[in-house]
Amino acid sequence: MGNGADDAVGVAASVNGAGAAARPAAGAPALTRVVSGIELSARRPTGWWVAPLYLGMSLVMLPWTLDLLQTLPDRAVSHNYRLAWVGFDVLLMLAMGRTAWLAWRRSPYVVNVASATTALLVVDAWFDVTTAPARGLLQACVLALFVELPAAVLSLAIASRAQRQIARSGAVPPLWRVVRLWRRRIRPREVPRIEGVPPRPPVA
Repeated sequence: MGNGADDAVGVAASVNGAGAAARPAAGAPALTRVVSGIELSARRPTGWWVAPLYLGMSLVMLPWTLDLLQTLPDRAVSHNYRLAWVGFDVLLMLAMGRTAWLAWRRSPYVVNVASATTALLVVDAWFDVTTAPARGLLQACVLALFVELPAAVLSLAIASRAQRQIARSGAVPPLWRVVRLWRRRIRPREVPRIEGVPPRPPVA
């Protein structure tokens, strides 16, 4: 059961191997493109509306940020300061633990979780420094420079490496195929018994 992720990658490789034989003939429009030595699909991975939607949201953030720059006070009293930091640190702990688990299982989903861990570590470093009191500013800067930001770079490197491996090996197999594979490994198929014939061991 420990090699389920490897079997899933093997299924993906077999699917891609079967599809390699059906490549379009010469002169047909190319369905793939090569980026940094990796053959990628030329099809759009998301809907056409994703790019303009997120571009619009980023443009809306510009006047909002400028307004906050002029209206927010330099000092404010927070009644949930402890809850905010404890809750954030619990979320960061869960993200790092999940990254460790997916990396140990060699799961392709480590790309998403490691990327989220990167963002959380950068946010942690930023607010540690900007909200630190005068007597704790040096400690916050040291932790940000030598602990939080290096951990963020490491998490981003993990996500990037996993993404490149997925691009080289092919798409992740469909969910139904992975579920069927795990069922075969967890629940062995029972062989029906026949009168007068000694029972055979279950076939995995």
